[in-house]
Amino acid sequence: MAWQTEMTTLLRYVINDSESPQEFSDARLQRLIVSSAQLTLGVVDFPKTYIVDVAASGITPDPTGDTRDNGFINLVILKAACLLATGDYRKSANKGLIVRDGPSSIDARSLVQSKRELMESLCKDYSEAEFEFRLGNSNAGEAILGPHRSNITSGSTGAGNRTEFN
Repeated sequence: MAWQTEMTTLLRYVINDSESPQEFSDARLQRLIVSSAQLTLGVVDFPKTYIVDVAASGITPDPTGDTRDNGFINLVILKAACLLATGDYRKSANKGLIVRDGPSSIDARSLVQSKRELMESLCKDYSEAEFEFRLGNSNAGEAILGPHRSNITSGSTGAGNRTEFN
């Protein structure tokens, strides 16, 4: 299905794994996308009804097909990135230590802190996109995954400055 190619590529760019050699296999990322789709369906109501088969790594109908569902695609990709970063942080959390041997030392705490900040950032992006979608923005996550243009303009009236929302 087309979702496997497109959504895997999108996820690779979000997690910065697009250059060779790639850290994650396509199959692993596709399983992560399917798992994320299942978890996202549990909390968000989409206009289409999707069937997620975790065991067979399938999503039907194809969200990237003729009637494209950008809201579903973006939320699932952001959820997958959040889950991946959370797992990476958890795996490295117990490695944040200092090793000293005489006058030399190795401090791995900053690496763990960086992974935590990345996890928090990606999970915040997902939460904000989910909130946008629930408020009625059918293209949730658009500002995070693609070019964004603000719809806020400043106008002036006789009573002073005001902000208008277009």
